Amino acid sequence: MNAVAKAKLLPFELEVVSGPHLGQKFSFVDTSSVSIGRGTENQICLQHDPRVSRVHAEIKQENEVFYIFNRTDKNLMLVNGLKETQFKITQSCVITIGETEFKFIYPQATPKNFKNPLQPLSSNPVPVGLVQHQSQAQMQNQMPAPVLKHQVPITPNQGPIIPNSMGRGNQPQQPKRRRPAPKKENGLNPMILIGIVGIVIVAFFILPSKPDENVKPERGPDIVTPVFQDERRYQESLEQAKQALLKMENQNSRQAMAQQFFISGMREFLNGNYHRAVSLLNSAYQSDPTLVDAEKFAREAQRKLDRLIDFYFAEGIKYRENNNYRMCKSSFQTVQLYIRNNAKHPKFVEAKQFFDECTNLDRVRRF
Repeated sequence: MNAVAKAKLLPFELEVVSGPHLGQKFSFVDTSSVSIGRGTENQICLQHDPRVSRVHAEIKQENEVFYIFNRTDKNLMLVNGLKETQFKITQSCVITIGETEFKFIYPQATPKNFKNPLQPLSSNPVPVGLVQHQSQAQMQNQMPAPVLKHQVPITPNQGPIIPNSMGRGNQPQQPKRRRPAPKKENGLNPMILIGIVGIVIVAFFILPSKPDENVKPERGPDIVTPVFQDERRYQESLEQAKQALLKMENQNSRQAMAQQFFISGMREFLNGNYHRAVSLLNSAYQSDPTLVDAEKFAREAQRKLDRLIDFYFAEGIKYRENNNYRMCKSSFQTVQLYIRNNAKHPKFVEAKQFFDECTNLDRVRRF
């Protein structure tokens, strides 16, 4: 009985795609239950995530079907961005526990080779080219060669006599008469005319024309000694070299600064500080527009920051409904920390109102 139950267990994997434990990957074979939490007794231990409970969630496998359950009432569990207490996993999905995002890799079934039962198998296969060659040779051997019944005499003055199949008799074919070549008209050759016209045009542009007495002579160029001219060229080239060197130094300094911003921004992105990551990556892209990755990761950091704001906002509302004003105040304080007191943010006013309300209710309850 144990062997039958063990044969139904499928292997699966969990890969951390975001959070303090980014990059870790967990593989399980012949495992029916996996617990996730901050405690060391769990199969998946998330010690560096402060938003995870001691025993937060559990994955169970029954009859080749996976289920995930939320084992705590204090913290939430999201599956594909939606709040769930229990969920049936039918395909690969993203599970969010605290600040850690898991990618559940669903086991793929191995494809089976399909053989067409209608395709016959030949006992002695023969190449296609050889079969065609033999068929053509057999056809040539079977077809008899054409036999000429009459020899067609050819005379020097007359053409060959072609036999008439309609019974009209043999008639000599008259030779074709050649048309006389057209006589050339007496006249000038067109090539000679083209040559004469070309000579006239060249002579018109090359021969000097008579100067006009009314036209005033233009002022001649200034006389510059070779020494002064070389000195002026040297000064101009020196100025151009200085400007090019200054431009290159400015460009190199901006690129180096952009690289530094990009490295710092990626470090903050991997550590989960998405607000600082957005600021640093945007500065890197503005300093060097060729850093396309900086703009891409800045958008990704902003998206994760918005998701965290929505998560803590919903968590604060839940604590307020349950009259847990201390945790409500903490959640909305975290929302304000992520917003950075930006009055233009759509949730700034609501977060501030809820924070003040939970603070006052918590103070009244203490008294």
